[in-house]
Amino acid sequence: MTRLCASDSTVPMSAPLPEAWDLFDACAGLPLLLLHGENSDVLSRATADEMQARRPDLIRAELPGRGHVPFLDEPDALAAIHRWLDLCRTN
Repeated sequence: MTRLCASDSTVPMSAPLPEAWDLFDACAGLPLLLLHGENSDVLSRATADEMQARRPDLIRAELPGRGHVPFLDEPDALAAIHRWLDLCRTN
């Protein structure tokens, strides 16, 4: 996986990425959409499940047969995006 910090020679590429649950939890009260491909090599199913557990109101769409970045014009993706936009309009 390419890291944003790859140009920083002080950060070894083998170092684990820091957890960001505090940032995720700071989104409390905001409508959240998790749209990802079933075959993502970036976002694990365990992480997506933890996101859902922390935010049961999270709109989650896992698109079958897709990698990390799914096509946004697929029916399942569009339906999730529309549900999220509706939540944004009412909050």
